[in-house]
Amino acid sequence: MKRKALKGKILAAALAAFSGMTSLAMGWQMDDTGWWWLREDGTWLANTWAWIDGDGDGTAECYYFDQNGYMLASTTTPDGYTVDANGA
Repeated sequence: MKRKALKGKILAAALAAFSGMTSLAMGWQMDDTGWWWLREDGTWLANTWAWIDGDGDGTAECYYFDQNGYMLASTTTPDGYTVDANGA
């Protein structure tokens, strides 16, 4: 009986520890600062342009991501291009 109770406690502790972890899916992510693109390997884009078909319509749009990895929108990029309110 004691062994069964101990296994149950260990399982409960493990589930509690992992339930607090957040799992993000690849693709567009948003936080209080803005939108960013999470790659499949868990990294994000930064200081670069990227062609992304984020809405799955079969046509990729080009987005610029700043030094912190956030998509620029309604502004001019560091290399002089204008991006719209959607960042494209």
